[in-house]
Amino acid sequence: MMPEMEMKTLFRFDSVENAGKWGIINDSVMGGISESGLALLEEDALLFAGNVSLENNGGFASMRSAPTEFGLTDQEGIRLTVRGDGNTYRLRLYANNQSGVAYEAPFATTAGEWLTIQLPFSEFAPTIRGRVLSEYAALDPNNINVVGIMIRDYQEGEFVLSVASIEAYP
Repeated sequence: MMPEMEMKTLFRFDSVENAGKWGIINDSVMGGISESGLALLEEDALLFAGNVSLENNGGFASMRSAPTEFGLTDQEGIRLTVRGDGNTYRLRLYANNQSGVAYEAPFATTAGEWLTIQLPFSEFAPTIRGRVLSEYAALDPNNINVVGIMIRDYQEGEFVLSVASIEAYP
């Protein structure tokens, strides 16, 4: 009988050190005025909150990890533990040597409820600036080196997302 494979923790937001590996990228990089920030919560979660504005051709806010070699060859997908606000977010995975391309999969939240969400790697679509690249190579989990979460898709207004953990599952 084969041993059961374990979850691989990518991020657990239980310390300032772990939370400090994340940064913000908003639509201000292209002239927008959306705002967001990060804060470590006492309940061992990273709070991603702000306001999405569609003014000045904007419309997104995101948080992104520092580059890390995760080594996810034997994994099948990503599991998030989040508490949302009813908005839909996008988990974004970046692979080595693919400048500007993010593989993303949407996930819905329920206002005020902690959810565990599993996203198989097969559901991640290659995108650039929000457009799907239909003839681009599928995601190779072994090449993932940055993880991000984004809110966009004309979801204007305030948002609040708490993230307790991000893991890879076999």
